[in-house]
Amino acid sequence: MRKEGFDETWAVLDRRWVQKVAYPTWAVPLLNAYGVALEQRWPSVYPAPEKVQLSFFERPGNTSPNGCPDLIGKDPTIDMDTLKAQAEYQQEEMPCTAFDMKYTKINPLVLKLGGMGVVVGLVSLGVSPDSWVEYKVAAGMLFGCSTMAMIMPFTVPFITTQRRNVERQLPLALERAPKYQARLGKRVRFFPNSEGSP
Repeated sequence: MRKEGFDETWAVLDRRWVQKVAYPTWAVPLLNAYGVALEQRWPSVYPAPEKVQLSFFERPGNTSPNGCPDLIGKDPTIDMDTLKAQAEYQQEEMPCTAFDMKYTKINPLVLKLGGMGVVVGLVSLGVSPDSWVEYKVAAGMLFGCSTMAMIMPFTVPFITTQRRNVERQLPLALERAPKYQARLGKRVRFFPNSEGSP
């Protein structure tokens, strides 16, 4: 794999698991002798090589592309199915508030004006005589609109965007991780009967 100053040799098993080949000068001819196909270009059906390369530096885990459940403690192994699942998961749309978005900045003037409107509305409601009905209605509307302008960006998820644009999101939900699903099938489960013995 050669790309922008990056030069490494990777081995792909079952079109899913990627490992770095430690000594390609003698390992590649040996792999060729055993019938392993050698490709010069990275296939387009695989995740981008940059994502695979960055995955080698991640901490292994069920939702991380780094790590193979069958090769614990061995060389780093990248799961391309997990990379694909992460990309699909991050593309999903979800509702969020304005303050949950990564690259959105709310002008503090909105909050200041909202706070001033709340104070003016409350004071106007409190000090106006009961005979000024229209004035009280206008002060109540000012109070309500100002309160809504201050609270809505924090509480109401009125924006729908892709999951990757929202802060504090996992790269992949555990129940969607291919490695976790495969591991569930391998577990031995005991269900106690009514007497409590397995």
